[in-house]
Amino acid sequence: MLSRGHNLSSLCSVTWDRVTCWPFASPGTTVHLPCMRELNGVFYDQRDNVSRFCQSDGTWEPRSNYSACQPIVPSLHSTTDRIIMGGMRDVTLSENLATLHLLGYAVSVAVLGIGLFIFIRFKDLRCVRNTIHIHLMLTYLLLDTCWLLAATSQLSRLLMNLKHCNL
Repeated sequence: MLSRGHNLSSLCSVTWDRVTCWPFASPGTTVHLPCMRELNGVFYDQRDNVSRFCQSDGTWEPRSNYSACQPIVPSLHSTTDRIIMGGMRDVTLSENLATLHLLGYAVSVAVLGIGLFIFIRFKDLRCVRNTIHIHLMLTYLLLDTCWLLAATSQLSRLLMNLKHCNL
């Protein structure tokens, strides 16, 4: 990158663009570095490069070129695929946690429904304390139902978008 004949004051200085640390560079050259491994929780393919041009006056171009850095998207064709991204845990772990979360809410809705059925069906259980519990259980039932509807709506929208992208 650097040739021996350059004065340090004529070089593009070491700089940080909030994603990559750019080293000293000779004027009039383009510096290529591997793409970042991860940014804001998204993992990127490090086989590609990010580039930045050192201008002839010894200053960097205002922006780095990250257009070659592509996010890694897991394949949905096979549910048994286990994708490991550069030492990261399996993607299936997050899928398992999401499934467990959905299952937990579904069990909560079922148990709340059974509890409400018991409190409403048996008139011997009617008292102020149980009426308060009925209202509390109805609140949680509605909350859980709304959460399940929102989560399944987002999941179906995500799957539709991924199918349109041919992933």
